[in-house]
Amino acid sequence: MATRPDPPTGIIGTVSSGTLSISWKPATTGGPVSSFTAIGLGFPRSVSLIVDSTVSTANIVATNGTSYIPTVIANGIGNAGSSIIPGGIIPVTVPGSPTAVRVTYNKTNGFATITWNAPGFTGGSPILSYMVESNPPGINTIVSIRTTTVGGFTYGTPYTFTVRATNSRGSSVPSTPSASFTPISLPPAPTNTESVLISSGMNISWLTPSSTGGTPLTEYAILKGRNR
Repeated sequence: MATRPDPPTGIIGTVSSGTLSISWKPATTGGPVSSFTAIGLGFPRSVSLIVDSTVSTANIVATNGTSYIPTVIANGIGNAGSSIIPGGIIPVTVPGSPTAVRVTYNKTNGFATITWNAPGFTGGSPILSYMVESNPPGINTIVSIRTTTVGGFTYGTPYTFTVRATNSRGSSVPSTPSASFTPISLPPAPTNTESVLISSGMNISWLTPSSTGGTPLTEYAILKGRNR
């Protein structure tokens, strides 16, 4: 029984001026080859060309603006059949969007920690980085892991965050925004505190803090001390 040839490797394709150029490396294993069929898998129409077994390039008439996936089949001699379509040829596109963006805000230090899930679709290429963006704009960062900590908020302003995933082909559309949160901080201490002893006790006064920390002040705590 004749031996079927093994598939070619190192397949490369480029499109220019209406021509799809495909090159490859013939396999060094498997049965003998009678010819090669170079194929550009495209939508809505694929293109192909059969060339002699002594060559390893093919120029096929193609349509500019059409995306093609190049592949090559080695055709055997007689009834040996043809090689399978080589594996590992995957069209690469931008990834899907990250999901489940979550924000944990720390009012003590004024920073927020943002986490998210990786996209379910990588686009056929590894995720290289993530871009984190705030709304309102002004806070953004690029990281290679699925968490980051950011600051620089305007206290009292509601914020949401979105995340984009980036691979070798580009960036995804933004994720669904995180839940909205409003950064606040502990207010600074009142200033110009004065106390005056009166017959009924003590009259204490002070100036309002320069900042409320992003939320209205609700009360003041007066602590009793004594001189030593």
